[in-house]
Amino acid sequence: MLELLLVQYEEMFGEPFPLKKVAGRREIDVINILLDCVRTRSPYDPVKRVPDIVTGAPSSI
Repeated sequence: MLELLLVQYEEMFGEPFPLKKVAGRREIDVINILLDCVRTRSPYDPVKRVPDIVTGAPSSI
């Protein structure tokens, strides 16, 4: 899921998602950030509070 969202983000905004800006965050948090960016068609904003769209991921089980 994460890989697909990274591709979608890059296709939508013409540049890769800034992974260095979310270094140290849990994978599920990064997934929620990416989902919010793609759904709202808004590039990553580190100040924005992102809702928990996905609450569990296979990698966290």
